[in-house]
Amino acid sequence: MTDPEPLPAAPGPARAPPFEELLIGALASLETDGEAGLAQYLAAHPTVATLLLRHVERLREIGLAGDEEGWD
Repeated sequence: MTDPEPLPAAPGPARAPPFEELLIGALASLETDGEAGLAQYLAAHPTVATLLLRHVERLREIGLAGDEEGWD
């Protein structure tokens, strides 16, 4: 008699993406859909929304996100 094949392991708990990936997503949402897109993205990630917004605001302050006027 042969041993039955082992069952595949059950998937573990879903892991949140690294913060950097979430920040990139927030910036992409801002770029493609403006403030409404950023708000929607933040609403989809409530556990890190405040931190994401802080980082986006800081990037705006130093001119690396948001309004593209004067980037020439």
